[in-house]
Amino acid sequence: MNKVELSGFARLNEYLVKNSEGEQILRIEERSKGLSTRFLSTVRRSFEMVVFQGNREYIRLQKPFRLTNHKVDIHDDHSLLGSVEKSFIENRYIVRDKDQEPCFELSSRIVWARSFNIENMSREEVGVIEKKWPDNIKRLVKSDNFFGMKIDRELSVEYKKILLGAIILIDFIHFN
Repeated sequence: MNKVELSGFARLNEYLVKNSEGEQILRIEERSKGLSTRFLSTVRRSFEMVVFQGNREYIRLQKPFRLTNHKVDIHDDHSLLGSVEKSFIENRYIVRDKDQEPCFELSSRIVWARSFNIENMSREEVGVIEKKWPDNIKRLVKSDNFFGMKIDRELSVEYKKILLGAIILIDFIHFN
């Protein structure tokens, strides 16, 4: 299993992605319009996130304004890699590839979930995304968000990029 940790700073709308050795491998910046949109529209609002590997743009995440069925599209060099869409009622997300064919389902049985199982369409578990709570009060005050993702090493780079988009959408909907 690959292990990735994502930490974010809600007030700055930035994330750092680290590998299992704690080395930073990616940086994510939100590029959205206006503070008023952020506060008035909450999870319904649109956003754009740019993922950087060093100084190079690696992928781009785009979430349109939606009242329900929140969705994020993941782009690589201006072509669609895939998308992640939340079910209207359940804590379930459908992950689709570039052809919009379902490839994974993320689900949790708990309403205020901190953990989502990742299953392929054959219902085999291929990983998990987990919200990690701060270890101490200092981190709690700084309002850092930590997520861990353990996934099958055999997954393609494209699938790993799409699942990174899933973490961002989960954080946005459940913990923002």
